[in-house]
Amino acid sequence: MELSHLTSLSFLSMERNKLGGTIPTSLPTLSSLQIIFLASNRIGGTFPQEFKFFRGDTITISQNNLHGTIPSLSHLSSLTDFDLTQNQLSGTFPQLPTGIRQLDLSENDFSGTIPSLLGSFVNATQILLHENRFRGTLPNMFQQLSHLIYFAVNKNQLTGTIPSTIWSVSSLIMLGLGSNNFAGTVDGIGQLSATQGLSLERNQLSGTIPNEIGK
Repeated sequence: MELSHLTSLSFLSMERNKLGGTIPTSLPTLSSLQIIFLASNRIGGTFPQEFKFFRGDTITISQNNLHGTIPSLSHLSSLTDFDLTQNQLSGTFPQLPTGIRQLDLSENDFSGTIPSLLGSFVNATQILLHENRFRGTLPNMFQQLSHLIYFAVNKNQLTGTIPSTIWSVSSLIMLGLGSNNFAGTVDGIGQLSATQGLSLERNQLSGTIPNEIGK
């Protein structure tokens, strides 16, 4: 697919088709392109290195067959929405810009630890990392994430205690921590006044169910 001549293209949506092959390396380099929607296709290959030249704000290539690692994108100051859920991507947590607002890397094969740098995503409303192979402890970073609405790390290999600062994020509507190896208590859970969905199943939690839940 030849795209390099589409120099005025700012929006590309090709979602929910049966497109195969790989992502054209010329696509991320288009100077006017701001938004890429390629979700729900049959696109394979790797995530092109050329995305380091992308100037836009939205990349959505979820529900495809991408594999391999993600290049460093930390210098992409305009990128706010990054959705690669349901692929076969691997490697450690990618280097991303701090302006990210919506991040979905769920249902891939990422591994390693979740970096404390995630706390610098101060404008983030959604961080979804469930169903990967992240291990280690969950960083105590939530005091900076005051806009967070959706956060999920279900079905990883996380250990240690649940950071106490997570209970003070009053904006959280959905919190997924289930199917890990978290230990300790959940004494601060009653502070989640706006939360509508809370997943804590299949961990090693102890203590009692706080009375605040019923108030």
